[in-house]
Amino acid sequence: MKRNFWKKKKVLITGHSGFTGTWVTSLLLLLKCNIVGISLKPNPKLKIDKNNFVKKGLKNYYFDIRDEIKLKKVVIKENPDIVIHLAAQSLIEKGISFPSKTFTTNINGTINLLNSLRSCKKLRSIMIFTTDKVYRNLEKKNMFKENDPLGGDDPYSSSKASKELIANSFSKTYFSKKKVGLITIRSGNIIGGGDWGENRLIPDLIRFNFENKKTSIRSLNSVRPWHHILDVLNSIITSVERLYQNYKLTWAYNISPRKQSISVKELIKESKLKYKKNTKKIKRFEEKKYLFLSTDKFSKIFKIKKKVKFKDSIKLTINWYKRYYKKEKVNSIINDDLKNYFNIWERKMIDILNEK
Repeated sequence: MKRNFWKKKKVLITGHSGFTGTWVTSLLLLLKCNIVGISLKPNPKLKIDKNNFVKKGLKNYYFDIRDEIKLKKVVIKENPDIVIHLAAQSLIEKGISFPSKTFTTNINGTINLLNSLRSCKKLRSIMIFTTDKVYRNLEKKNMFKENDPLGGDDPYSSSKASKELIANSFSKTYFSKKKVGLITIRSGNIIGGGDWGENRLIPDLIRFNFENKKTSIRSLNSVRPWHHILDVLNSIITSVERLYQNYKLTWAYNISPRKQSISVKELIKESKLKYKKNTKKIKRFEEKKYLFLSTDKFSKIFKIKKKVKFKDSIKLTINWYKRYYKKEKVNSIINDDLKNYFNIWERKMIDILNEK
């Protein structure tokens, strides 16, 4: 990542008030970007100092990306250099309960955005964030590569796989002719502070342990590629930067801990958080037990090495929430982690990891 590259760039981020979006926005503000954020209103639990964000160069738009007319108006008005598309309905359980909203948000919302971007004259690179669930998973314990067949046995997964096909069609039909790069990032499970999603492992454990709220953990033996939000940020920012400089890097890429997937049970054990096992059987949907990603292509092209080991990612995450429940400002907690990771990892991060 080159700091000078990002200074004064206008970056459009959809879903900027969500878990990943808040971290991306925080980092790019530190890098002196001019950010245009489009999202639904943020979770009040995040308690972000929005005025502080605005002073540093953030312009907020709060509306649903399914509103094609409003979205196109904002996109044309702002005319960004770079687009990072994070907005989505991102929960499997919610997808099962609300399939129509899941499909229209993840598919129609993406179409609306890409169609609007066709009118932007300054645009150079687009990143669309998807998931490791896009693959046809037959549970053979193989590591999925980017050219493996897409699938999806539930509304969330299939809607994300559809985003991949839509992105590819827009890229080849419209953007490549203009030398605008477009990549999709298929990410493994992300852990880190500031995630308040429902029916997600870490947030559920946090609510149970810090707020005494009822929760139950299902699929203890499920194996997933877990990686920390800071490593995810590094992958997003570095790949988008490189894409801006070379549109021919357009492709789909897996990101996850290299050759490392951990079971839910192992993660909980490492976190030392209490939990309650879910004894009820899920009738409508059975989650895939195994999921492994190959990151060989991404590593070879972008030369990015993961900095946060699994055990350290758990420590960093728990430390984030401890600070949150001590009433520290969210902006400060996030910025401390960002500066430690990107600026002075070798000297400072070890102090956090050694905290008891």
